[in-house]
Amino acid sequence: MTQNELHFGVIVGIDHYPALGDLSTARSDAIRFRDWLADPHYGNLPTQNIITVDASQSETSLMDVLPTQRQVNSAMLAVQHEMELAVDGDAGRWGQTRLYVFVAGHGIVPNGGGGALVMADATPELLGYHVDLCKYLDWYRINAVFREVVVFADCCRVVLDNITAGAPPFPTQKSERRISTILGYASMPGGVALGDVSASRGVFTSALVQALSGDAADDNGEITYESLEDCVQDYLVAETAVVGSQLQRADFDATGRTCVVARVVPVRQPRDIRLLFKTPFSGLARLIHGNGDEEPFIVDDTMVPMTLPPGLYKVEAIGRSVPFRHDGGFRVFARQGSGDVEL
Repeated sequence: MTQNELHFGVIVGIDHYPALGDLSTARSDAIRFRDWLADPHYGNLPTQNIITVDASQSETSLMDVLPTQRQVNSAMLAVQHEMELAVDGDAGRWGQTRLYVFVAGHGIVPNGGGGALVMADATPELLGYHVDLCKYLDWYRINAVFREVVVFADCCRVVLDNITAGAPPFPTQKSERRISTILGYASMPGGVALGDVSASRGVFTSALVQALSGDAADDNGEITYESLEDCVQDYLVAETAVVGSQLQRADFDATGRTCVVARVVPVRQPRDIRLLFKTPFSGLARLIHGNGDEEPFIVDDTMVPMTLPPGLYKVEAIGRSVPFRHDGGFRVFARQGSGDVEL
């Protein structure tokens, strides 16, 4: 398979915050997304096209801790320069360019921004040390540096009206070109980004990587913005129910021409699941597949085992109305998540 030589990535994962308190899953999340980018079956980027910004380990002092805004901005400029060298003014090749940005760490929503990664050298009095993803996306839209920009942020979004969102320090050269962008935050404004500390993984990153690895693909292996968002949201519902925590809902946005996020080999290996009926119910029901196919089955217990390939499904009672959870809709995931479906 030919590599996506005009696709580039900047990866930032920060666990160590000397003045704000350390995290435990951000760095491993960044590595997981970097591995997805470099995997020939998925992102298929040349490894030299991916910059993973250096991040300090624990016990580094506030004066020496990395990354700072300078390191992140330098990485952004470095991949831009590499792309410009590869394109060499060819409009056709520019049309094939894409930038991926993945960040994980402490997050805020500063005044005038949409959601920012807090830098490792920030303090409670210096939360202006941040990178606001919305501000950076605005800059990419105005300057049309890449044809497509895809940004994901596994961060909390603590709203701080007394902190002003910082803009990128890069010069502006307004372009008439139009680009496409996708932005995915782990949570809504004011929300938290949950992590499974025992497994060193963020719930959003797990959902994202799983969706991008095939769960969000159609039968042709194409993952669109819409299918990616739907799959991630479904995963978050299932995963937060298992963890027993508050519901985490991701926040997605897209501009410009709808693009295919990825082309992968769709995962269709059947999985053993159990339908758990929380509402007392016995009788005849139908299972509706995502393609519209239907099959009846009998419910005579609170649990019904099934073996189903990954995809979307819906359960309906036949002959009467039963208030199933989520209107009876559920998703079977290919690799992770619980095999139990509560209805």
